[in-house]
Amino acid sequence: MPDPAIAAQPRKNTNNHTNRRDRYTDDEFWADNPDERAAYRWLAGVFWPEGPRCPTCCWSCDVTDISPGPVPRYRCSGCKQDFSIVTKTLMDGLEIPLREWRHAVFIFTGGPTISSPRELAERIGWDDRTAREVTYRLLQAAAEPNVPLQEPSEDDCTELVHPTAAGCTGKSSVHATIGRCSRRVTGLRRIPSQHQSHISRSVGEDLAPGMKRFCDDHASNRGIRGEDQHTLAHGKKQFARGPACTNLAEGLWPRLKRVLHVDYSWYIDQSLTHWLDGLRWWENHRTLGHRERMSKLAEAMLHKKPQRIIDPVYEQQEMGQLCGPPCTDCRNVHCLATRNTSFGRERPPRANPYQARRV
Repeated sequence: MPDPAIAAQPRKNTNNHTNRRDRYTDDEFWADNPDERAAYRWLAGVFWPEGPRCPTCCWSCDVTDISPGPVPRYRCSGCKQDFSIVTKTLMDGLEIPLREWRHAVFIFTGGPTISSPRELAERIGWDDRTAREVTYRLLQAAAEPNVPLQEPSEDDCTELVHPTAAGCTGKSSVHATIGRCSRRVTGLRRIPSQHQSHISRSVGEDLAPGMKRFCDDHASNRGIRGEDQHTLAHGKKQFARGPACTNLAEGLWPRLKRVLHVDYSWYIDQSLTHWLDGLRWWENHRTLGHRERMSKLAEAMLHKKPQRIIDPVYEQQEMGQLCGPPCTDCRNVHCLATRNTSFGRERPPRANPYQARRV
């Protein structure tokens, strides 16, 4: 009789983006979001379901409306501080109307994966720098604490190629663990290398003791979980052995590379963690309706302070100055000439965008 833990098959996702019944269309969104007051009511329903609360003195409800209008301001009777609905949230510090913030959340959560700054800039009418700053803040809102899986899981590693200031390419190793029954992604993180010690530490944080682990037969995976580990000989073209497979984990990498390629065709190493958090949030909330995802992401923006993220465009220009004139006829997407001359314009699709050119 097969082990029920091993025989646990991934459930078929019948509530995906294409056949969801409660899909939120553009016409429905604009009917719900005609002006600034409507955007404020929606955001207040997410942040303050029981009425305005002061974010400074432990959510005191003893507040006074001091500037009635589309977006009112309040004054707390306890701490005597003035605040609005964006105070001490990830929206604080940017002079962006609430209507545009709601539109950004709608676009960010409404596609087949998380959206890029370029898409926000084109659909909302922002400049490139504003779109990138809003995207980074939405990615920070998507960061969630890691909870170990209490079910059989699959895990896999991949290497992402990125340019460096020296004009060559660097590599970043990423490890992910996915539950076979719930399809919940946990521990989508960057690791120092694909060494056994680093993968063992990542697996220990992502998977509860005693749970079955499915992986490939790479040397770094040997002996990590003992009898609870089932490996597949990918080098011998063995991609499935009965219920044992790693299709869920390996299917995550094309979506990750699409997210990183969709805007600049490259990324900087410092911002990789935020993109991984965004992709993990999307994978764990993709079965929800569009309206529910919007509310979840907006709720996550509360009580968070924006972090400084290095802007890839200016980092890109720095790299071009440090490296000097590169080859102008190179078709590699990581070529400095390609990045410096084609930013801001749509590029034609290219095969294998994350394969570094071998000289």
